[in-house]
Amino acid sequence: MYEFEKYFATSEEIKKHNEEVAMVWKAYSEDKPIRVPAGGGIDPYRLIALDDRYSYKDYHLNPETMMEVQAQCAELNSRIIMGDSIVASPEE
Repeated sequence: MYEFEKYFATSEEIKKHNEEVAMVWKAYSEDKPIRVPAGGGIDPYRLIALDDRYSYKDYHLNPETMMEVQAQCAELNSRIIMGDSIVASPEE
């Protein structure tokens, strides 16, 4: 299994990141952007490529695998800082 945990942000990093994200999107929505909002994240295909527990074939043929991979992607995207989206701390 790929070691995603090493990329998890600390509570302090998450707080700082979320404050910055709020400023970026507020400025953008007011038509006074301070920078271009960035997108990013881990999608199922990237996860499958990085994690040898899954295969593309199993992902497409096994609904349980598909759900597990998508749930893991959602968790990773909420814990790793990638782009201008809110990141949740494990305590939340």
